[in-house]
Amino acid sequence: MSYASIVDCRGLMHQASTQYGTLLVGLGNPILGDDGVGWRVVEAVEAQLNGAEIDVAYLSLGGLSLMEQLIGYERVIIVDSIQTEGGAVGDVYQFDLEALPEPSTGHSTAAHDTSLQTALAIGRKLNANLPSYIKVVAIETHPSFDFSDELTPAIVAAIPEAARTVLSLASNRGDEMLIENKAIIQRWVDELINAQRIELIDELYAEEFTMHVNPYAGVGFASDFADNERMAVRHVSPGGPADGRLQPGDEIVRAQIGDQVLDSDDLINNFVWGHGPLGDAIYLTVLRNQQQIDVFVERALIDDAEVSGLTKMFFVDYFRRWPDIQCTIEFMIEEGDLVASRLQWRGWNADYDRQATWSETAIFRFEDGKIVESWTNEDLLSAYLQLGYMLAAPERAGVLGD
Repeated sequence: MSYASIVDCRGLMHQASTQYGTLLVGLGNPILGDDGVGWRVVEAVEAQLNGAEIDVAYLSLGGLSLMEQLIGYERVIIVDSIQTEGGAVGDVYQFDLEALPEPSTGHSTAAHDTSLQTALAIGRKLNANLPSYIKVVAIETHPSFDFSDELTPAIVAAIPEAARTVLSLASNRGDEMLIENKAIIQRWVDELINAQRIELIDELYAEEFTMHVNPYAGVGFASDFADNERMAVRHVSPGGPADGRLQPGDEIVRAQIGDQVLDSDDLINNFVWGHGPLGDAIYLTVLRNQQQIDVFVERALIDDAEVSGLTKMFFVDYFRRWPDIQCTIEFMIEEGDLVASRLQWRGWNADYDRQATWSETAIFRFEDGKIVESWTNEDLLSAYLQLGYMLAAPERAGVLGD
């Protein structure tokens, strides 16, 4: 898009006493290079609003003129460029308007006007219906004096982070979600999975996240890896076979399932623990508080297993095994606080040097813009067969007529 011929001032002055919700303002001059970054960030955010009821304004105003555009709104988020002492170009900041490092800097101030803070104080004395919630998202730039509608590479690279900051602020409205949860799942796929940005876990998942597992015949524990890369118990399913026998933090040093003995970290880590015949006897030796303890468990039916919490180590190991994993969303359906999605996965497995592709149906529940629960159904049988696992028919039981 070229900004050479447009200066878009879409904000409207609201004189009524009713407040109109949220206004997102991009400030700057779009034909002065990096000075127009506020507009570009708001464009990126607007593309992700998916019909959310947020008014958007692209302005080149300051002081009293800018204050007039805020009248009637309950909440305002302003995006602008900024120059601070010691800041690096491309740094992204977030603060309350009152905490603006220097009220006379940025576009909230006009050369022949006053600062926005002063203008707001004047407006409130005149009983103007002004917002009490005003947040500023600012991007560090060098001063721009040359005409251009292009941004420098460092500023272009800062736009995604600034847009995420704005979306997070826009979503933070208690029980009213402004950003569709489908947009969060799209980000989960694009950034956490496909771009392997593990640092986003705390931003996307609630601390009390719970994953619901399909019913299966198993032992009833989830594992992670200890610092020494030994398999360690992370979660024990309440009421499952391991409940009261294993504890989070137990390190598995030996296992025997029937005639199969797993006596090395490599064998233990690569064993498929989740499923197996009902009644299988499993003998484990675990390291607990520096002492070895023998534990006996028997595979049983687990109807509604839950795994609480999510660790970065889980994703570290997952991306180690699937270093080029890619996920594609075929479609999503949102209703209330739930999003149902149909996903396609494809990747190369480093352990077996083979490609695999499989499908998944996943349902996510949200609270305050974060994933709090999930229910998934993956076609892992297909994935395992593509990796070379063998599916052998068991010996048939005697049936009348055979």
